[in-house]
Amino acid sequence: MTEPLPRIATVDPVHAETMKSWPTTFAYEALPFYKRFRLLRATVALPSRPLVLEYVDDGALVVPLGGGAKDIDKVNGLEALALEATQIGPYLRFFLAHSDPDAPARVVERPEDVPWLPSTRTEGAPRAARAAAESRLRALEVRPDPRGDFTTSATVLSGSTLRQDVYRVERKGAVRLVSSQTLLENIPVATVADATPTPISTDKAALKQVAAAAQAELKWAPDEVSIFEVETLRRPGCAVYMVGNARRPVPYQRYYAVLGGTVVSQTSENALAKVLDACGAKAPAQWWAEAVTLFHRELGSGLVLADATTNHGATAVIVAAGKKLTPPERGRDGTLHYFLLDPELFAVYEVRARRGPEGVMSLDKSPVK
Repeated sequence: MTEPLPRIATVDPVHAETMKSWPTTFAYEALPFYKRFRLLRATVALPSRPLVLEYVDDGALVVPLGGGAKDIDKVNGLEALALEATQIGPYLRFFLAHSDPDAPARVVERPEDVPWLPSTRTEGAPRAARAAAESRLRALEVRPDPRGDFTTSATVLSGSTLRQDVYRVERKGAVRLVSSQTLLENIPVATVADATPTPISTDKAALKQVAAAAQAELKWAPDEVSIFEVETLRRPGCAVYMVGNARRPVPYQRYYAVLGGTVVSQTSENALAKVLDACGAKAPAQWWAEAVTLFHRELGSGLVLADATTNHGATAVIVAAGKKLTPPERGRDGTLHYFLLDPELFAVYEVRARRGPEGVMSLDKSPVK
C-alpha cells in the first residue's frame, strides 16, 4: 500500500500538517468485517505525549474516524456491509471505540481487557476495587433476532464507569442502545485525556516574529521550525506558541508569548511576570495555571487538571491520597492553587503559587502520593 499521508492530507489537512512537522509512524490493522478498508493508526510524537489519530484506508480513499458514527456509516455504505454473527463482536468493539469521540467505550470481557492502574497490584483499596470490577466482567453474547439482525449483551468500560449494555446491531452496521445498567463507578483505570496544541493561527505577523526569535535563540534552520498556537492561552493582545523541531527528537521544544507585538521566550528573564502583567488581568484561574505551568522556571510543562475528567488516572491518585480534586482557583490573597500531571512520568503534583510585591511568583510544588 502506498504512503498514506497524501491521502490523509486530502481529508484532514490540519492533522496532516502536524504529521509533517513531527515524527509520525503509521500502522495498519485488519478489520474482519470489512473487505476493502483497514484501520490506519497514525502516532504523532508531540512533545507532551503521543497524539494518536485513527482512520480507515483502502489504499485509494481515507476516511477519518474523529467525527463519530457518521464516519462509520459512510464506510459501511462504501463496503455494502452485511454483518454475520461471528463479526458482531469485533464490529461492536470498533463501533463503540469510534462512534462517540467525547465518550469512547470498550467491550471488556477479561481482566486483561481493562487498563488497570499500577496501584491495583500493590495497594489495598485499588486492589479491592479491581477485584470487585473483575467479578462483574461477562463474555459478550450475540443472539440473532427474527428480523435478521442481532441483539448483543456486553460489559462496557466508558471512562472509569463499568456498565452492562444491551445493543441491537443491524446487519448493515447501525447500532442502537436498548438498555444500560451501571455496574460500578470510579474503578481504578488509566484514562488519559488528549490535550494537544492546535497547529493553526491566523496571525501571520506573530508567526513570523516567533519563527525569527526561535531561529535566533535555538540556532535552527528555517525549515526545522514548526509552530503551534496554544489556543487555550489566547487573550486580547496576547498569544502563546509552542515551537518544535521538525527534524529532531520530540524533547526539542520551547514556548513563546507574543505580547502586544513583543516576543517573550519561555527562558527570558522574568518571562512569567511579563506574561501575567500583559495578559493576566481578569483572566480565569485555569488560564493562570496554564501560564504558570509553561513560563515558571521550575515547571515548564505538564497537564493542568481542570476537573476529575481531565485525567481519570490522576484523579484516582489524588483521591487515594485523601485529597479532593478541585479546579484551579485563586484565593482572595492572590494565591493560585491547582493540581498538575507530568504525563511522561505519570506523577501528580499539588501546586501553590503567589506573586510577591515585586511581581515575582513564589511556587510550592508537592508530589501527591
